[in-house]
Amino acid sequence: MKLKDRWLLNMLKGKSNKETLPNLLFDMTAKNPKAIKELINPLVSAGYDTKNIHLTWVLTNYLVAIDQNKTRDRVVPEDILLQTHEGAAETVWGVLTKSLPRGI
Repeated sequence: MKLKDRWLLNMLKGKSNKETLPNLLFDMTAKNPKAIKELINPLVSAGYDTKNIHLTWVLTNYLVAIDQNKTRDRVVPEDILLQTHEGAAETVWGVLTKSLPRGI
């Protein structure tokens, strides 16, 4: 089991009151839409209502991303940054139009 999965299960362990479930935010690329689906079942089992599970996409302006990239310890080549930026848009479009998991 991956670290993220273990973290989620431990975070939800012992939470039996739906009124006191923590608000959670998962920072993930969702490159594999299956990863989104894998989060939903434990959340629903813990008592989260699917109407309160949301997908939020945050995409930094590409020019801003280039400037921020220059100040990082690990600088990504600009052509790779562009591919990643475009890939993220394609992934989200695919999730929204083809594979939006039930429960979101």
